[in-house]
Amino acid sequence: MFNALTAAFPVTDRCEAGDASRLSEPVRGVLAKMGGVTLARGFYRFHTADSAVAANAACAELIRGFAGRYHAFAFDWLGRELAVDVRAGQTDGAVIVVDPGGAEYLESDLPLSAWHDVVASEEDVLAYRFYMAWRVANPEAGGLGFDQVIGYKHPLFLGGADEVENLELSGRDVYFSLCTQIATQLR
Repeated sequence: MFNALTAAFPVTDRCEAGDASRLSEPVRGVLAKMGGVTLARGFYRFHTADSAVAANAACAELIRGFAGRYHAFAFDWLGRELAVDVRAGQTDGAVIVVDPGGAEYLESDLPLSAWHDVVASEEDVLAYRFYMAWRVANPEAGGLGFDQVIGYKHPLFLGGADEVENLELSGRDVYFSLCTQIATQLR
């Protein structure tokens, strides 16, 4: 399930995954193999047990109907949370992408079992080319810490441009929280 992904985006860091027993079965399976792993200097990161719980709470604040339906298992360089549909005990539910910069979620129609192969493919579903463009424009930036993302200075849902010039290094929790607060006030 992860061979193509780690071949395309090598493991560059790893932290302790923690006890995932309180998480849903599909997420426990992912974290048992990849929990706490960072790929390609922060392009893609798998949650730890604690960060998955925190991500579920954050996503539930941003997206109505998230709680109890989806569980986060990973996040990407733009701070987007990847979550799997766990309704009715599904073990291979569809993956969604919760995007704080767009204040929305995107349905992938891909089951968890196929998601990572598609991420590793040429389809560029998580904007790897955009990530590399940001890296070229910011050569002094090292690998992203587990608590960092590249967020939009001016969020997309406020009319911000989807361009490298509108991106900046940010704290992951702070960025998600600020986007959620603004989006909630606009509703």
